Amino acid sequence: MAKRIPIIPGSLIDHQVGTDDVLIGLANATNFLVGDAGQDIRDHATGGNDTFSGGVNSINNFVGDAGRDMLDHAVGGNDRFTDLAFTDSTFYGDAGGNMSGYARGGDDTGEAAPALGAVAPHITFYGDAGGNMSGHAEGGNDSFEAFRGSPAVKPQTTFYGDAGGSMSDRAHRSPSRSHPNFVYGRVIIGHPSGSCTRPRRSG
Repeated sequence: MAKRIPIIPGSLIDHQVGTDDVLIGLANATNFLVGDAGQDIRDHATGGNDTFSGGVNSINNFVGDAGRDMLDHAVGGNDRFTDLAFTDSTFYGDAGGNMSGYARGGDDTGEAAPALGAVAPHITFYGDAGGNMSGHAEGGNDSFEAFRGSPAVKPQTTFYGDAGGSMSDRAHRSPSRSHPNFVYGRVIIGHPSGSCTRPRRSG
């Protein structure tokens, strides 16, 4: 049986499996939380299924599995990100850095909703990797939903289905989905190359 490993500052290796954790950001703070490994997930290691909640009036940076890279046959967990305060937040579904080899992203979900009195928050969601995907890396089936704002709250949401950087070699993406549900504000859908489509206004 694979050994379950609590959150560590180093790397998950061999056949280790991360634990399923609940991480909650502090209010009025800058939060940087990683679900499983502060560095890499490599070999045949697997991330846990973690749950993240943003802190009120905070800057939140959440990474589902590896703070740096996922490589070899690493597998990301199925993580959930929630920012009901709708503060400035960045979500990385699996790796804060790159995914390479035969690494595979988990099926991650995220949602954000505006808090009363929030001012023009920025939400960025990377479905799998904040950097590049190469080799035979595969993105997970990710989903992000942003709920409606108000005339006083004009949020900007950017959604990268798989990689914030480039996808090369035989790396491929899964059918990630974003569900902007804004009356006000704008949403930008990011492409694997890192470029974006023209902002689309709703309402």
